[in-house]
Amino acid sequence: MRTVLITSSHQRHRWVAAALLQAGLAGVVIEEKPSIGLSREGTVDPRVSTYLAERAGREAQWFARAPKTYAELGVPLCQVAWGGSNSDDVFRFVAGLSPDRVALFGSSIIRDPLLSRFAGSIINMHLGLSPYYRGSATNFWPLVHGLPECVGVTLHHATLRVDGGHVLGQRRPPVVADDGSHDLGCKAIIEGAVLMADLLSRDRLSEGRPQVGAGVLCRRSDFTPESIDDLHMRLRSGMLTRYIEDKRRRDERYPIVDNL
Repeated sequence: MRTVLITSSHQRHRWVAAALLQAGLAGVVIEEKPSIGLSREGTVDPRVSTYLAERAGREAQWFARAPKTYAELGVPLCQVAWGGSNSDDVFRFVAGLSPDRVALFGSSIIRDPLLSRFAGSIINMHLGLSPYYRGSATNFWPLVHGLPECVGVTLHHATLRVDGGHVLGQRRPPVVADDGSHDLGCKAIIEGAVLMADLLSRDRLSEGRPQVGAGVLCRRSDFTPESIDDLHMRLRSGMLTRYIEDKRRRDERYPIVDNL
């Protein structure tokens, strides 16, 4: 099976690309990630910059074996600005590689003609357990809301409905009491990459299971310094310890889809 990955430019994205090499990675489209956390005046609150620096530090440890550059993968590359994956150039690049599958991780929203050309063969790796949490930062908000049982990763068919395609499989990361939010996020990515590689290696994809319920829609604009304060308060209060002690019951309240 030949796969083209449409992803972004951070270390976690390079790590996932490398993890998919053995699943027949034939090319990569790389979108540059936009900056987040800017105020209307164009400044960054120190709490946001600290949070993002901590994320980069944890990812540097969890994904230390990621290639320094995409060129090290030895596959064709196409680099575009954020949102550029829907351009004619990217369509020609992807179609020209004749992939059996297209994998998405951390890209902007993919639309036609790619969706139509590869209908039923595009798999999105959504960080978060959909439909419980959809949109942006969907492993951040469950922790802000005191619901570590909703942290995880969802593999689903990509469709015109954002994060709404049939689910192919979901995973929760292993949790220990002293995990930080970034540790949980990195563990979820690792779980998702393993599942993605398995799915991409199969001769045939399942139709998946429909998503039921609206869940929480998370918007980039909702990410504020105050939400980071709420997250830290939850972690300091022993949220993860309480979750671990009652994990089975709490997980059952938010059932997930096993690998189909």
